[in-house]
Amino acid sequence: MATLSAAALSYTDKRVDHGVMHRYQVITVDRSFNRSESNVIDITPDALPITRISPIFSPLGEVDPTIDGVIAAGEWDGATKFDGGGLIERAFIGYGTHNLYLRADTAFLPSELIGEKYRLVLYIGFHTGAEPGTPINARTRFAGEEIGFPLTQLVQMRFEHIRPDRRGNVFRFVADGMEGWRFDNDIRLLLQRIVRVDETIEIQVPFTELGLDRTEELTVWMRLAMEKAGEILGSAPARPAIARIPALVGGEVVASFTDPLGDDHGMGTLTYPTAGVFDVEGLFDLLSYTIFDQGENWLFVFEFYALPNPWGGPLGFSHPIINLYLDVQPGGLTEAHPDGDAMQVRFHPDHPWDFFIKVAGWSDYGRHLFTADGETHLIDVSADPARRLVLVRIPKDLVPEIRGAHYVIVASQDGFGPDHIRPVARTAGEWVGGGSPAPHVAPLVFDYLVPAGYTQEEILAGFCIEARTFAVLIPIIVPSD
Repeated sequence: MATLSAAALSYTDKRVDHGVMHRYQVITVDRSFNRSESNVIDITPDALPITRISPIFSPLGEVDPTIDGVIAAGEWDGATKFDGGGLIERAFIGYGTHNLYLRADTAFLPSELIGEKYRLVLYIGFHTGAEPGTPINARTRFAGEEIGFPLTQLVQMRFEHIRPDRRGNVFRFVADGMEGWRFDNDIRLLLQRIVRVDETIEIQVPFTELGLDRTEELTVWMRLAMEKAGEILGSAPARPAIARIPALVGGEVVASFTDPLGDDHGMGTLTYPTAGVFDVEGLFDLLSYTIFDQGENWLFVFEFYALPNPWGGPLGFSHPIINLYLDVQPGGLTEAHPDGDAMQVRFHPDHPWDFFIKVAGWSDYGRHLFTADGETHLIDVSADPARRLVLVRIPKDLVPEIRGAHYVIVASQDGFGPDHIRPVARTAGEWVGGGSPAPHVAPLVFDYLVPAGYTQEEILAGFCIEARTFAVLIPIIVPSD
């Protein structure tokens, strides 16, 4: 039986995702998928070779459609669109709080397929949280064809089972590791596993039915196929999709802070670079900062006025870089960490930092936690673009206590800049911010969360050109219970 390797915890796909580390906790594909020219994935030694098809990396969008088979204006606008081939012209996939949503547009009116022995099948491969030892198949259930990735489960609808009112249900099957599929459904969710066929095909499937835990960001392989016995009649997308679904925001609120709208000007004078990609208002404008207690983890949520991803940051956002410093235990430092020193700030002697969290849209440098005594750890960073949120999840075994002083700093991310921070000059250029009165000593900070009784402008203007000293920041305080 083919299964996910117990050693399969992560991989780096340098050929298709620029060296970004993905946490799939499922399968090792180093030898064939990442580090050689082979197009075969060896799942286990001498077992189940699978023809490799390079995937599409795509975050899914949030939707709340009415599942009726009718295309209503705007209801699928937030979904991710995938062009297809054959009988499937295009597919739309999105998520809600509790459900995965799917729409398939066919080459002719899908209601004409009712009664035919065709099946529309969503195949799902390994995903965040999948357990080592999970059985996997190489081939589709009905056509017996490979579709480019190891298959762990599927959700299917059968056109011959659609009722006269054009309603039906979808059913889940899981791989048995020997090219068979085992029926596996929760009868309590039958009325939530629904399909409607009319001018399009619309499907709703609960995440719990799929075994997907939305308390953390999900990364899921998927591909849609129209099948009959022995043949795939259409598919979408043209290559497997690695879809990203942001984590649900929730837990017990520890503290929440708001930041003024429109203050993404640093000490009051900073301006954005002049390149067109910076024309969007509020790219560095932090609106709120909230901390949740999620049991074993702390969740930090940063809300921005705008959070586009024009450069395709693998963690879901492109523009801001967040430097978060925490003083939550005795000791600490008042100098900036070497990986954030280019920000040109210092920290109040009453609140030296113990932990430095560096957050950006690129995993190579944007999901790191540093301690004052020199340790480095990787943490979970993701984004919810629809809500303009950056989400940072930190295990409590790394940071046991969160109450204390927090420094929340926002700058412009620059992958080629010092410490990945975009320089700010006196006059803005295409890729350089402007408005700095002293580029070698003034903060490169566009937005800063200040405590009551202070203004961002006065704190960030606290540098001295003559003495070449940086501004000393004053933190917000997360109170103890």
